[in-house]
Amino acid sequence: MPSTRPCQLPLGIKLDDEATFDNFHITSPNEQAVRYLSTPVAQQQTVVLWGAPGSGRTHLAQAVCHRAEQCGLLSMYIPCGESNAISPAILQGLDSLDVVCVDDLHQVEGKGDWEQALFRLYNASLDSRLLLLIISDRPPQQFTGMLPDLRSRLQSGMVFQLQEPDEAGKRDLLKLRAINRGLTLDDAVVSYILQRSDRSVSALMQVLATLDRLSLQEQRRITIPLVKQAMQW
Repeated sequence: MPSTRPCQLPLGIKLDDEATFDNFHITSPNEQAVRYLSTPVAQQQTVVLWGAPGSGRTHLAQAVCHRAEQCGLLSMYIPCGESNAISPAILQGLDSLDVVCVDDLHQVEGKGDWEQALFRLYNASLDSRLLLLIISDRPPQQFTGMLPDLRSRLQSGMVFQLQEPDEAGKRDLLKLRAINRGLTLDDAVVSYILQRSDRSVSALMQVLATLDRLSLQEQRRITIPLVKQAMQW
C-alpha cells in the first residue's frame, strides 16, 4: 500500500474528519459524480462540481482530499470562503500536486486577482498530472461576472451537478451517520427529528452531533425523550 502524504491546508483550515466517501449517502442522481470522484488517482483533468447548499458539495471536496491521502497522493484543499484571509498567491505552483480542491468558487467571482491565479493554475495543470476540482453553487456558464477566459475553460471540463437529498434521502443519511457514530436511530426517532428540526443537511448533522454527546454523557440510547431533552423541543 502506498505511503500517505498529508493534505496541505492553508493556515487555520482543517478538513472535517467525517467528510469521507463512506459517510456520504449516495442517491441515484449523484451516483455518477461520486463514483467518478472516488478514484482521484485516475482523473487528471479539471472537474466542476456544483450544487445548492445542503447538496454535499463541500463534503465531497474534502472526501476527495481524504481519498487522495489514502492513495498516497499529495493534495491541497482551498476554501474560497476564506479568501479574505488567504492570498491567491497560494495557487502558484500547485500544478506539481496530484489533487487541488478549490471550494466555493462563487466567493471569489469578480475578484480579479483570484480569477487570474485560477486561470494560470488551470493552464499549468494541462501539462501536469493534476486533478483540479472546482466546487461552486452554480454551473460555470452562470458566472457572468467572471473572467471570460476562465469561465470558458471551466465550461469545457467535466461538470457534475449534486442534488440535495429528498425526504427519504435525509432519513437514510441520518441513519447512516448515526451508524458511523456507533448509534442507532429507529424510525420514530428519525421522524420526530425531521418534524422538529430545520431540514437542511447541516442542521440535521448538528442535531445528530448533539444527540451523540448527550447519549454518551448519560449512557442512554437515543429515544424521543432524549431528543426532547437534548434539543429542548
